[in-house]
Amino acid sequence: MAILINEKPHKKLYLRPLHVFGRNPLKADTPLSNSDASQIHASIRWNGKIWEIIDHSRNGTMVDGVRIKAPI
Repeated sequence: MAILINEKPHKKLYLRPLHVFGRNPLKADTPLSNSDASQIHASIRWNGKIWEIIDHSRNGTMVDGVRIKAPI
């Protein structure tokens, strides 16, 4: 398990080994309220060595203001 910390409100989020973010509360572990977010926007997974973030959106996913590359 890992903990993701949102620095602005200083909230902790406990990540599952495969953790999904998106607007659809039935499919996402962490629902997003931003209208620019996709139903299933991105996921974070532990591959046994490192955490990987995967973009599932059409709009792209940003981490610290940098757009991550979408999977091929």
